[in-house]
Amino acid sequence: MTREESPFAGIDVDGGYGFGYSTPILADLDGDGLLDLVVGKLDGTLSYWRNVGTPSQPAFKKVVRGESPFVGIDVGMHSAPSFVDLDGDNDLDLVVGDGLGRLSYFQSACRKAGEDGACSGKGICSALRDGKATCLCPFNFAGAQCDSCVAGQ
Repeated sequence: MTREESPFAGIDVDGGYGFGYSTPILADLDGDGLLDLVVGKLDGTLSYWRNVGTPSQPAFKKVVRGESPFVGIDVGMHSAPSFVDLDGDNDLDLVVGDGLGRLSYFQSACRKAGEDGACSGKGICSALRDGKATCLCPFNFAGAQCDSCVAGQ
């Protein structure tokens, strides 16, 4: 497969610096069974692409800054993300390394579907805001828990 044929063709995280740095990780972040892409960047932030393809033909769509659950995460320089369930609650937590060898831990604040305040399987649970987990609704879903469809879609 050539670079142009790759599912990652067109993904660029340079950020206008004129030279590249990226540390990609794939993980199913929205529970749809497809591996999504998170890339650590030179400036210490993270970029997120949701997989809108299929398991055999992935296709990545950039999640814009205001809708990304990673907005506000900045470890300084050279971010290197990793996902693992560190607290044993069956959801992915985020660990981000930086250029100085330090690690930052971001615990997922999601509750499981069916629990009070849970983010539905259609939403992406974000970090705590004002002490509460927030549910970010991608694409065709709306509502506080991403449990309703957007009209006309």
